[in-house]
Amino acid sequence: MKTIFIIIFIATLSVFSFGQTKTTAFYCGLNISKWTDDANRFAKDLGEEIGNQEGFSEFKFQNESKIGVTIGFNIGIPISGNVSFHPGIFYSQKGTVFNGEGIFDNIFVEEKITMITDYVDLPLLFKLNLFSGKNKLYLLGGPSLGYLINSKMKVTAKALGNSESDTEDLENCKFIHFGMAFGAGIEFINQIRVEIKYDAGLSSVFDDDDGYIMKNGVISICLGYLIN
Repeated sequence: MKTIFIIIFIATLSVFSFGQTKTTAFYCGLNISKWTDDANRFAKDLGEEIGNQEGFSEFKFQNESKIGVTIGFNIGIPISGNVSFHPGIFYSQKGTVFNGEGIFDNIFVEEKITMITDYVDLPLLFKLNLFSGKNKLYLLGGPSLGYLINSKMKVTAKALGNSESDTEDLENCKFIHFGMAFGAGIEFINQIRVEIKYDAGLSSVFDDDDGYIMKNGVISICLGYLIN
């Protein structure tokens, strides 16, 4: 599957780049990811299910954001006027966090379930330059594909000042992610770019949803450098 992604990238690049003046930009930044759709309902049901177990009570979970990193590059290919095409390849850490708390045998317990899903992303974005001058403001939008390369679940429990953690494989994850990304950026005269994008997942994270549809939702804040 990774080979297919590389072939798609090369084929897309060759179609758009023939006879064009291209630019290359490298990026690194932060991902603020949080599962959407039924993730909040799953968190609520999880708390109720645990709270109904013997010895447990008053358990509640919330779906919260997970912080990760993203790094990669894209190639800018002029199309016409202020519009250009920017295919890229990025390593992107996504997932979500279910934070919970409750009572077990009259002891207050905090539990954190971190869903770790890392992807190789292939954004196929179009760029619209709004202003030209010393600092250039632009908009971005287009489809995004992703290939899952790592999926883990880390559970951390805290009680009476002690903490224990366990990590295991997160099963039944789909290897392919489909989404739509959109955002904005500014390019400064020293070839530095600052971008903020939102990747809205269109496909579910899991093959077997077990009654819950959960999708990736990722805010990316990136610093880029245009090398040519």
